[in-house]
Amino acid sequence: MGDETVKNDALQIIGMFQVLPRLVVFDLDYTLWPFYCECRSKREMPSLYPQAKGIVYALKEKGIDMAIASRSPTSDIAKTFIDKLSLKPMFVAQEIFSSWTHKTDHFQRIHSRTGIPFNSMLFFDDEDRNIQSVSKMGVTSILVGDGVNLGALRQGLTEFSQNASKSEKNKQRWQKYSQNPNSSEKKDEVIPKEAKVVSDEQNTPQNEPSQLVRQLLVSVLPRGCGRVLVFLLVAAGFCHLLANLMIILINIQMNKLPKIGKAKASRKMGDETVKNDALQIIGMFQVLPRLVVFDLDYTLWPFYCDCLSKREMPSLYPQAKGIVYALKEKGIDMAIASRSPTSDIAKTFIDKLSLKPMFVAQEIFSSWTHKTDHFQRIHSRTGIPFNSMLFFDDEDRNIQSVSKMGVTSILVGDGVNLGALRQGLTEFSQNASKSEKNKQRWQKYSQNPNSSEKKDED
Repeated sequence: MGDETVKNDALQIIGMFQVLPRLVVFDLDYTLWPFYCECRSKREMPSLYPQAKGIVYALKEKGIDMAIASRSPTSDIAKTFIDKLSLKPMFVAQEIFSSWTHKTDHFQRIHSRTGIPFNSMLFFDDEDRNIQSVSKMGVTSILVGDGVNLGALRQGLTEFSQNASKSEKNKQRWQKYSQNPNSSEKKDEVIPKEAKVVSDEQNTPQNEPSQLVRQLLVSVLPRGCGRVLVFLLVAAGFCHLLANLMIILINIQMNKLPKIGKAKASRKMGDETVKNDALQIIGMFQVLPRLVVFDLDYTLWPFYCDCLSKREMPSLYPQAKGIVYALKEKGIDMAIASRSPTSDIAKTFIDKLSLKPMFVAQEIFSSWTHKTDHFQRIHSRTGIPFNSMLFFDDEDRNIQSVSKMGVTSILVGDGVNLGALRQGLTEFSQNASKSEKNKQRWQKYSQNPNSSEKKDED
């Protein structure tokens, strides 16, 4: 009954729009269903978000194609769950594989399979970096916070309709301009970028001097000589260009090794500079965390390690190494809390980067608890209370879950950097100050519970 009600509501929402997408693409984990499927077994019976099934059936009834784009490392489990939920016939494509491209590969495959242009697609996902990457392809992309629902459907169709309207207006303007490019009305039109490029190339005066010289040579010299001379000049120019190109290639080849050496030296110098800046930032605060915990993928390094092999040489975000070394110098313990399904690769990369001695704990395992399990293990291993920890991660749901444990948690957008470090230490200091004030108030109240002063306290 619930699915049927949602389906009818979804049909009403869809009916409000004249322009509809030809294809709706869904992520799986925390978009269609409320879990990471790699943390489950094939034997389990999965469930969707409450409104997901009704929305899928409504789209199907309206004749709108659907597809899956998922980065799940366990495609076999994901496809088994789709079968168990009787959803397989609903999708014209199921692209389920690990990738470091934030799903642009998934959409290229979907486009190749269906032939549907990107600007005729609507996409729902729970990760902001996927939304940003796929949006650049021309796909209307909607970030969902707690699974796909009627609100997200309405938002998606609204934005798709607006994008389609803009595209149609630009198309009409371009057609109008191309039919009458000299019309005075074009001043009032927003000419598309392509039109401006063509217009600029047609009106550019750069070719005028060469045309005048050619005409002069042809008119002054005997018949045929002008053309020969022009040909020789063009040939000489080409030879000059070729010679310059050869010189550039030779210089690059000769300077190849020194440049690599300079790059390494520059990188080392950069780490040292970042370390000194980080030490200055840390020195600004009297109250410091006893433990700083880092996520790995897109927090310490700019990739998903499950998309790489052990043979590769990883690299950190530009400021990550300097920050880690500064914390170590200040005597602040550090740990890792990662959901990577390939802990062997992650630990190999940590070894290759000479970071293993930096961490008192490395909790790297798949979990559906949004890292609360990781922090329970770290607490058991170190004995450090949660309110003495500072955590950096790139996923909002991890931040929300771990924050509830009392850990000061900072969301990073493009890797850990000096700005994130300053923000983290500021919030940790503020939280510690609040905690101390509450402790003092409680002690004061417990000593004299009948005091009238407690009325003035929070």
